[in-house]
Amino acid sequence: MATVAEIMRDFDGGVGLYTAFTEKTHLLVREVLSNRNLVIHSVSARTKARASFERKISKVEGRYERVGDVTDIVGIRVITYFSSDVDRVANALAQEFTIDDTHSVDKRHILETDRFGYLSLHSVVSLSATRLALYEYKQYQGLRAEIQIRSILQHAWAEIEHDLGYKTAAEIPKPVRRQFSRLAGLLEIADNEFVSIRNALRNYENEVPSRIRMEPESVSLDRASLTAFVNSSAIVREIDEQIATFAGGKILPMLGTAIERHLSGLRILGIESVGQLETSLRSRREDLLQLAAEWLRGREADVNELVSLVYLAYSLLSERGSVELAESFLRASGVEEHRVTSDADIIATYKRSR
Repeated sequence: MATVAEIMRDFDGGVGLYTAFTEKTHLLVREVLSNRNLVIHSVSARTKARASFERKISKVEGRYERVGDVTDIVGIRVITYFSSDVDRVANALAQEFTIDDTHSVDKRHILETDRFGYLSLHSVVSLSATRLALYEYKQYQGLRAEIQIRSILQHAWAEIEHDLGYKTAAEIPKPVRRQFSRLAGLLEIADNEFVSIRNALRNYENEVPSRIRMEPESVSLDRASLTAFVNSSAIVREIDEQIATFAGGKILPMLGTAIERHLSGLRILGIESVGQLETSLRSRREDLLQLAAEWLRGREADVNELVSLVYLAYSLLSERGSVELAESFLRASGVEEHRVTSDADIIATYKRSR
């Protein structure tokens, strides 16, 4: 039977290899999740510190015969945004690693109801035979890592509970234990509700294109509906292309925040539904094109997608003649290519185009 001192000597001799294995496994986990388009909050990694390792093997004398018996020297933690993604992450990793079922544990199914923060999935893994056959991985033959997967709310609970210094229910004073149980229930409900909200949003995004086709007047403007509308609208494409011709340039992809900025600007102008937006574009098509032609006269530049919405807004603002409204619109929409535009410029150009 190996002594603690002997195991510690082996640990000290192999710590460099374990550190390299930590870095390699960390990178591999990130690549696996990225390649499967799994959006997660974070992936962190650590190699067990010497003092922590010594405390662990000293707790139960004789439990560990060698360094390799400790399965969490290399630790990887994956934090998901949603509890429903824990299994998706686990399934993705199971395709790339060999899972040690004997030492892996799904604490979601075994812990008491007041232990919300520890409802994580712990998988002990090693590199697959396919990967070990590659030169860069051969040195890690026989090494294992523990991968913990849990949601961000479960992680927050565990971190706070750890900071409070109570690791088991028996340690918690009885008057406080009931509060822990109530809070655990609330957080579990919140975790489930976030999943429900995400599913509802996805369903709405899938349904909104058909709703726009059938009854655009009933569809309120929001990020999903505005995106669906501009992606399928012939009138938007037609006006964008005509304005690009006036500018003597090409149409560039919309900026990352374009939908949100246009949405803010349209709301200031009182356009609240997809039906209102489509009607405004069709009824004001000639008006906004005349304004664009006048504004772009003698200039040569590329334009961004949805430039049609910019000139629709300019047309509406100029017709109303309100400098205050124009200032509010420019602040809210923050259209990048028109930073030097002033409310007076818009109104003056509109008058010339009439």
